[in-house]
This record gives sequence, C-alpha cells and structure tokens, in this order.
Amino acid sequence: MKSDGFHLAVLDPRSTPAWDDFAESSCAATVFHTSNWANVLAETYAFEPRYVAAVTTSGRVLAGIPMMLVRSPLTGHRMIGLPFSDACPPLLDGFPEARLVVDAALEDYRGNGCAFLELRGADGVEFERADFNRFDFVQHQVSLEPSLDEIEAGLSSAKRRARNRALKEGVEVIRSFSAADLKTFYGLYIGTRRKHGLPPAPFAFFENIWRVLIQPGQGCLLMAMWKGHIIAIDLVLWYRDCLHYKFNVWDTRFQEVRPNDLLLWEAIRLGKELSLARFDLGRCEPENEGLRRFKMGWSAKESVLPYQFYPEVRGFTAGAEEKASHRIAATVIRHTPRSILAQAGFLYRHLA
Repeated sequence: MKSDGFHLAVLDPRSTPAWDDFAESSCAATVFHTSNWANVLAETYAFEPRYVAAVTTSGRVLAGIPMMLVRSPLTGHRMIGLPFSDACPPLLDGFPEARLVVDAALEDYRGNGCAFLELRGADGVEFERADFNRFDFVQHQVSLEPSLDEIEAGLSSAKRRARNRALKEGVEVIRSFSAADLKTFYGLYIGTRRKHGLPPAPFAFFENIWRVLIQPGQGCLLMAMWKGHIIAIDLVLWYRDCLHYKFNVWDTRFQEVRPNDLLLWEAIRLGKELSLARFDLGRCEPENEGLRRFKMGWSAKESVLPYQFYPEVRGFTAGAEEKASHRIAATVIRHTPRSILAQAGFLYRHLA
C-alpha cells in the first residue's frame, strides 16, 4: 500500500536498522520496541516479527506497529504486539495517516489466518474507528526527576520501614552483569512462579535477555544477599530515559527480612545514577488491590494501560485469572515438583 511520500511495509526490525533509528527518536518507545527485544522473543520462541510501518522512499520509518505472529497448535494463531511485554504501544503519535497503518496491521492479521489481534498499550481514535475492543489494565511509574531525598520523602511510611528493616537485618544488594548468576536467578524464579501458580518461561529466555540486553549494558540483576544467601533478585532493563522493573523473584523462606522492598529502593538509586527520568513498575490488573497498593507506596503514579483487541477481547492477558481453567491450572502448578516445572518451560510459548 502506498500514499504520498511513504509506503506501508511489514518489517523485521532485526534486519532493518531504520527501525531502531525510528524508535530512538520516538518519545513513546521503550526497550520493548527495540530490535534487541525482538531478537529475544524470536530467538527464544520462534515468533515471527511483523512490524507494520510507514516507510519513506529513502527508507526512513515514520510510524509503526510492532507485532509478532504467534503460531500454536495448542492455543491457536494470533498476532500480538508484543508477546511477554506489558506494554508496547503502536508508535503513531503525530503521524497524520495513522489510520492507514492500523488498517495495514488488520490486513496483515487477516492475511495470516489469525484468530485475533492484540495490541498492548494502544490508544487513539483510529482504533475506535476500526472497531477494536478495549480492555484496561493499570500501569505504575515512579518519577526519577526529583532528588533522591525527595523521592524517599514521598514513600509511604510502610515502605520506608520495610526498607530499613532489611538494612537493619544486614541485607546487602549486589549489582550483577554476570551470566553465571542467571542460574541462581532461575532457581528463585521457578519457586516464585510455583508459589503464584504460574507456568515458567524457559531458561533460554533469560539467557537471551542476558546476551542481547544485559551484556551490552541495557540491564542487570539486583541481588539481595543475607547471611551468605541470595534471597531475592530483580531483573531490570533500561532504555533511553526509562528503567523497567521486569522480574522479581525471591526465596519465600526469607520474606520476613523484606528484601524486595530494599531491592526496589536500590533500583530507584540505580535509575538516579543512570540519570533516567522514570521507573516503570509494569502492568497490574485493576482488581489486584494489594499489588496496586504496594506500587503506590513507592510514590508511583497510576495510569490506565489500554489493550486493544480485534475482533473481540480474547487471549491469556484479558482476565484469564477469572477463568475456571486458569484456577485449575494454578492449583496443578502449585503442586508440581520444581524439577518437573523447570522442564516444562518449552510450553510457555503457547501462552503468549
């Protein structure tokens, strides 16, 4: 499809340097828009990147919608923007022909025989006109613009006490960029997912995150050590002006020393050292009042995070926790031995 000055194309950002140039210039782009993240998803899960973009005759990208084709004999075919990413909104702001890009995304979704299209973080009148159906989550972000003292003053008293409890108990936080620490992380990850009744991602997912993002300097592991044991770890990523709180894992035997509160505080300190502007705490279901209160305690601003579905709201991200099948699966996972659960990571791709 062509229009004056540009044409619409389906790109693979891994082989299109102009995509990263475009993302770098877009104020709405996050680490999940980069070709590095596309590489992680494609290498781990064999998803097919299909980024619909408006491209000039010189090859410059003007606007785009990141999507990946998920083919599964178990859960069906669908187009997701993007799998295993809390928010990866279309980059359409300021582009006068945004409707054409949305139409091209719908054309690609139909042409690939998908059951539905899901765009995470998408908003705008062009989606209403195209008859998308919206489902809202909430998102929390901490501003890193104030001084560290001002941020600390904005914490709830409960968060300050919890952080200070960890410090008094002697918990130390270590920053790690080492692949060797991924196995420690993954061991805690399996236990955390089991506790929540959630299936685990394969170890290869985190190996690829380390190889593509952490090793080149776009992330690290924040590891809480207490009495010689690593008892909790945060995996954080950063891009442009934003720090992303991607994974938190812990040993439930040591919750009373409050390592997770100290880890979050150390993530804030890291963000300030890197001169970042905001700390993204990720997606939350509106009905999860406990998690919302936890995040708000860090002086986070809550905002609506819209997901757009076509032709209807479907998939694992849209209220799956309310389904009887999900509750049954969670019970099974909680009673599955850790060793078996760790071997089941290959099934995770079907839940994208």
